[in-house]
Amino acid sequence: MKTSWFSLLALAGSFHLAAQPVRDSTSLTFLGGHRPVPYAYMATGSPEESVAQVVAAWQSSPERFTRISHFNIGYLDAIAWLALPLKNEYLTGNFLLEVPNPHLDDIALYLLEPDTIRQIGNRTGDNHPFASRGFIHRNFVWPLRCEEVRGATLLLRIDKRNSSLNIPVHLWNPEHFQQQNARTTLLYGVAFGMMLLAAIYSLLAGLFLRSAIYFAYLFFVLMAILFLATGEGLSFQFLYPGQGGLNSLLRPSITGVSTLALANFSVLFLNLKTRQHPIYRMVMMAMAVFLIILIGTPFLHRFYSAHSAFFVPLILTLAVAVNAVLVFAAIRTYRNQKQISVFYLCAYSTMVITSAVTIMEDYGWIDPLPFNLMFIGAVVEVIVFSVALTFLMRGVYQERNELALRIARHQRELIQSYVDGSERERQRVSRELHDDIGSRMSHVKRLLQAAVPDREALQAQLEKLVGDVRTMAHRLAAPPLLGDGLVPRLQALAAETQAATGTLLYVQSFDFPKQLSPTVEAEVYRIVQEAIENIVKHAQATEAYIQLFLHEQDLTVTIEDNGKGFLANTVREGIGLTNMRMRAESAGGRLELSSGMGQGTTLIVVIPYRAASRAQASDHPG
Repeated sequence: MKTSWFSLLALAGSFHLAAQPVRDSTSLTFLGGHRPVPYAYMATGSPEESVAQVVAAWQSSPERFTRISHFNIGYLDAIAWLALPLKNEYLTGNFLLEVPNPHLDDIALYLLEPDTIRQIGNRTGDNHPFASRGFIHRNFVWPLRCEEVRGATLLLRIDKRNSSLNIPVHLWNPEHFQQQNARTTLLYGVAFGMMLLAAIYSLLAGLFLRSAIYFAYLFFVLMAILFLATGEGLSFQFLYPGQGGLNSLLRPSITGVSTLALANFSVLFLNLKTRQHPIYRMVMMAMAVFLIILIGTPFLHRFYSAHSAFFVPLILTLAVAVNAVLVFAAIRTYRNQKQISVFYLCAYSTMVITSAVTIMEDYGWIDPLPFNLMFIGAVVEVIVFSVALTFLMRGVYQERNELALRIARHQRELIQSYVDGSERERQRVSRELHDDIGSRMSHVKRLLQAAVPDREALQAQLEKLVGDVRTMAHRLAAPPLLGDGLVPRLQALAAETQAATGTLLYVQSFDFPKQLSPTVEAEVYRIVQEAIENIVKHAQATEAYIQLFLHEQDLTVTIEDNGKGFLANTVREGIGLTNMRMRAESAGGRLELSSGMGQGTTLIVVIPYRAASRAQASDHPG
């Protein structure tokens, strides 16, 4: 299923039945199975040359034809003529002649009799509708009768210019041909069926888990199925049988799309974006080149076809390069993700082995197997990747569960801290009411019980008492809901505090949004309120600056005072600072504090503006 290896097989020859060296004529028997033709002679010519001219050359200038013992011709920029003498005395009954290469642009079969030239069947090929084939099969097959062809010569005209030419020719006993065809059909059914099951599994898992890697794998499997079907000639037979010429355009395009699907899935599977930045960029560059070629295909297909000798090797080279880079990436990431890398390399090595065996079959280095090994390799690869994805997602869910447990523990700690802080706040308010407000009210009571009450002192005590009670009520109550936003609220708070304490408080804003989420505004208001209270009570500051601004998509609030400061690493974090930190986290941000002896204190709150916007959307669903 690795597209570069499929492409190499396309370059080497047909995908199904391998070519064998031509044997001596005495070896041609019909004891069962298929046999290569006894003799084969080949000549090349121009497209304008007629069959009569070629036959005349065959009869008068036999030196023009070269006896061949191997049917992988390679790239050819001419018409190929293949002469097949059939003079074996053992030929009896009916038989089938098969050219097991489904990707010939144009092919015609002629029977050369002593005085006549007779065409057998129709002129057919990828440039013609599929129905032009007299024998409905993905390969090119002609039924023949021995009594008609014995002692004659068959002549094949083959047009596969500007591309790789592989033209094995086999003779079949019809019964054994049907048996072989049934076995091949069964293999196709099992292979495509299991791959479709993997595709359905990926679709359902992607929809249920909402994980991009499953959709990438779905696309990868579907493209692999389409690539295999196209390579075997099944796409032309079943998907677009009336579109002659489309097959030649789709094959390199499908190669490119399949490589893109592989690269996209591998990037997600190996997590290259975060683990191997240089390799990730290399893969992205190769994918970009593929995309440019594919986007231009509908508009430049004539140009591509005319220069296929350049573009086909380019696509194959890119496919091989992408595969090599991905294997290198799997090896490089082995240290950090051993199991994932092993899964990937096992799946890849399966296709390397099966591809190597099939290439050796195509070149005649070994006897062909009775089944298509590539499909078995594809099924094994799909199974390995499916198991790997299940294993990968199990690990992801374990990490999610562990993270959820840590978050739950952290939330419990935050809630407990909040409860403890609230309890301490209530105790502090209780102490203030008892020790401060209560004692001062007792003092007012004594002033009233005096024989001659001091009205001025009494009035001053009552006004101060009312002011302190109002300040305490404001601090405990929710922040005022002003329509102008957070900045006016803080300015009003600063003005009230300055009037009551004499500490100079300056509120400044720069490009700060006027309206935020009510939740975010309330949390920021409480943080600033707590900070001002600390400045007034503990910092011994004469002035403080509160600045609010939007910086690089972050809402930033800074509070600086000129007080006595403290050593941050030597002071234990108190209730007030803990509450401020929790409020900042509740708003989706963070709190930072810096201080030094005699240098004042700076408090910074940073909240991502997107977090504030999302919070606002949740607060106002309408």
